[in-house]
Formats: sequence, C-alpha cells, structure tokens
Amino acid sequence: MSTSPVRVELLASSEWRTLREMRLRAVADSPHAFLVHAGRERPDVEEDWQAYLRSGLWLVARDGANRLGMLCLVTDAENGRRYVEAMWVDPAHRTAGVGKQLLLSAADIVRASHHLKMFLWVLDGNDRAHGYYRRRGFLPTGRRQPVGSPPEHLEEEYSLHLGKRTNAGKNGDTFTQ
Repeated sequence: MSTSPVRVELLASSEWRTLREMRLRAVADSPHAFLVHAGRERPDVEEDWQAYLRSGLWLVARDGANRLGMLCLVTDAENGRRYVEAMWVDPAHRTAGVGKQLLLSAADIVRASHHLKMFLWVLDGNDRAHGYYRRRGFLPTGRRQPVGSPPEHLEEEYSLHLGKRTNAGKNGDTFTQ
C-alpha cells in the first residue's frame, strides 16, 4: 500500500483502457453488485468501452500510479437527476476513505451544476452497500424498481441532500443540511 495522497480525477475521453481495467477488476471482485460476470464483459471491443466512457462522467481515485476506485455520474434524461453508478473500491483500500473521496468529488461536481441532491440505486441483498451509503448520509427515497434482463432483481433508490461542503466532525469532510 502506497503512502501517496489519494487524488480523484475525471477520466479523459481517451482513457477507455483505464475504464476497462477498472471495470473488469470491479466485476471480478463483486459480480453480484454489478449483475454481470467477468466472462460476459467484452474486453477486446474498443468501441464498447469508448461508448461506456461517454455514458457519464467517470471519476477514478488514484494513489500515485495505483488505481484504487471509480464511480460514474450520469444524468437521468427524464428528470435531470444526477446519479452515482458503478461505484467500486479495491478491497485493499475499502477502509482507507477512498469511497468517501470519490463521493465527495462527485458531490462537488453535482453541486457545481446547481443540483441540491445526488441519487443512486442499490441492489437488494447488497447489505454492505446499503449500510455504507446510509453512513454517508444517503436516505431511501421510497422508490424501488426491477432491474436485470429479464428483471429478476430489485433495487432501492437513495438520495443525499447536498448542503455546502464542510471539514467538520471526527470523520472529516461532511455535508451540512
């Protein structure tokens, strides 16, 4: 484990290989969270990865040259809401604040686009993710939806009210209401 500070950066349009590497690591580690299997991802189809990269704003947490985690921010075309998708942190770094840094960076982007809430969906049965997002201040909205093809799973929507960012409390950065 490196001692370099964690940086969160947006992936550039040319960094589809980085997205591919991160996504394949995420799917291999947590296929249940992504509803796919590593063997079903098409690692050699460049056009697929370029299109996936264009599907939203991809943030990657880095520690020097090491890639520690990722998430994607997408905008719902129907209602304009900003959603966090495909969040994953390398298991070796899950208690090091990497996920928190990714979410704080995403919140800064959402806030800069004049949105007051950030949303995400969590699959039923992913208790670790449900607990993690609740500890970060996300609250269930009451909305649930089927997901998968065919729809064989349910997911629950969460939202986080984005007040101004502060540097308070024993856990560092947080949001004020």
